[in-house]
Amino acid sequence: MGAKNDVHHIECGLIDGVSWIHGLGYQPHVALYEDPALLRRKMDKFGVRFSQVDAAYPLSQEDGPLHGVPYVMKSPAWLRGTLKELGIAEEK
Repeated sequence: MGAKNDVHHIECGLIDGVSWIHGLGYQPHVALYEDPALLRRKMDKFGVRFSQVDAAYPLSQEDGPLHGVPYVMKSPAWLRGTLKELGIAEEK
């Protein structure tokens, strides 16, 4: 579908936890609990790759230290595993 529509790269956001809208498939985000191997197969099926992911959180808001800091800290670890699974990252 990606190649058919000339879309080869996508940007998505990351969410930590669950979202009702995400579960319905209407939110262009990936949950940190999602399996990178399954994600790779799904992306291969559609012929797309990540160009980047958005792992931002408004840390200055009231819940920033409680929710934002753990989310921001988990995102790079998930992304490293995903990049490795997607064959983009090299193991050092």
